[in-house]
Amino acid sequence: MEHIEVLEEIKTKIQNPTGMSEVFGDRVIIKTKNPKFKDFPPALFVKGFLQDYEERVKNFKVYEDDVWLIGFPRSGTTLMQEIIWLILNDYDVEKAKSADTYNRAQWFDFFNVVHKIQGVDADYMDKMPRPRIFKSHLPVQFLPDQNWTVKPKIIHIHRDVKDVAISFYHLRKKFLP
Repeated sequence: MEHIEVLEEIKTKIQNPTGMSEVFGDRVIIKTKNPKFKDFPPALFVKGFLQDYEERVKNFKVYEDDVWLIGFPRSGTTLMQEIIWLILNDYDVEKAKSADTYNRAQWFDFFNVVHKIQGVDADYMDKMPRPRIFKSHLPVQFLPDQNWTVKPKIIHIHRDVKDVAISFYHLRKKFLP
């Protein structure tokens, strides 16, 4: 791959819920080839994410009015996406209740996998009404290149590391044998 280097492949022991094998499948450790991020550490990814990485992620069209919620897993990205969506939609709680959470803000990390599970068009994110909301757990060096030139709104979410670890432990415990 042109932009990333796979350092290691890891077979998973996690049980795959129906339809979620790409999300809970094997992992890879990758490093960016971008010299701008040469000092950044490698990252652990779900192998299925790499299928369209070069084509879909690095070249993803970003707009100035996009909102990106970035944070470590279990840091509150879903809660924050709800708050941001309500702010952008004049606090219309009834409209929020009638619209699916995942159609209001897209989980960017697995767009190439989630669209298959949800049964939506692979180009759904390109067609989302603006301003678009994306949430991601990706390290900054693996986000679309246009995030650094177009300058969308980026909200970086932090949560106490002890709370993240406990929440992550309980989530993972559901899927381990």
